[in-house]
Amino acid sequence: MSINGYQDLMQGPLQTYLQLSKQLGGDIATHANLVNDAFQEQLRYIQLAASRSKPSDGEQVQLLKSTSDKISAIQQYREKNRASNFFNHLSAISESVPALGWVAVAPTPAPYVKEMNDAGQFYTNRVLKEWKEKDKTHVEWCRAWVQLLSELQAYVKQYHT
Repeated sequence: MSINGYQDLMQGPLQTYLQLSKQLGGDIATHANLVNDAFQEQLRYIQLAASRSKPSDGEQVQLLKSTSDKISAIQQYREKNRASNFFNHLSAISESVPALGWVAVAPTPAPYVKEMNDAGQFYTNRVLKEWKEKDKTHVEWCRAWVQLLSELQAYVKQYHT
């Protein structure tokens, strides 16, 4: 596993997404903090996996529990904020963030990341439609998220296929 490759992903596309989320503020910024937590957990998992032999299935479940819990928190935040003016933003992330579950997909996890990216597209399209004339930051935000998952897919394909 390439720890450096994943760190590059976090320092590049993830940071772009986080900065745009912070700019937009409110529920989007709060939600993005949860996303950052999930990526941090996945980095810890990748670092651990690089330093040991393949875990048993039971161990794997335990090792992935933290990431799974973070994904659940992201999805629960969306459910608790259905009245948010940014519900489509929250939904775009919530529908596609299960892409972080790629570590449990064998033998070819990269297509799974793409499937999850595509799953969020319905909502990113809604955000684009609603905001393209009002505030371009929302458009950039959508592009940043899609780019992050596209680069995650490329990382997975390069190092884990």
